[in-house]
Amino acid sequence: MYGLEDFSRPRALVIEQRQGFNWNKPLNLNIERNYKLHSSSFHRSRHDATVLPGDLSLLPNRKGYVTINLSRVAWRHGQSITRLILPMDAIDDAINF
Repeated sequence: MYGLEDFSRPRALVIEQRQGFNWNKPLNLNIERNYKLHSSSFHRSRHDATVLPGDLSLLPNRKGYVTINLSRVAWRHGQSITRLILPMDAIDDAINF
């Protein structure tokens, strides 16, 4: 998802799992790979949750990966979430912390 003022990098990564997430396990995500640009308009729904910097940790033995603590997200939003919104600023905060 790109912002209107800056096209140099996306503002957020959108992670969709239509069957839902495994809330008991962390989700490891490679943040250095190229992801598909979602070209249709993006609308938030009640099944979306924003990932906060405190939900993220770095994997010490895997450069370019972050871990999303899904149990923290579920605690805030419940387990009916099918789409996570991961702001790039949250990733930057986790990396620079």
